[in-house]
Amino acid sequence: MNTIMTEPEHQATAPCGEDESGGEYGPEPYCTRCGACAGIFVVHGGNWRHYRWDYTPGSKPEVYEAGHAPVIGWRPALSPLSAVAF
Repeated sequence: MNTIMTEPEHQATAPCGEDESGGEYGPEPYCTRCGACAGIFVVHGGNWRHYRWDYTPGSKPEVYEAGHAPVIGWRPALSPLSAVAF
């Protein structure tokens, strides 16, 4: 199922195109409002959510409420675990 997010808070502030290197591991989404990691977690409704993760073996992302909707931007991923798969 493909979903198109039309609300402004769900739209990326910059495109994630092939010409953007995204660093060694590729690009990762984040909230441009607060700098937190952002992702889509289907189990939490399929919308963009803020999350924390220490990227250690066996750890899992922790979704949390930041008090605002994520405003999505893209930055170079710091870990291969956080990079977007295309």
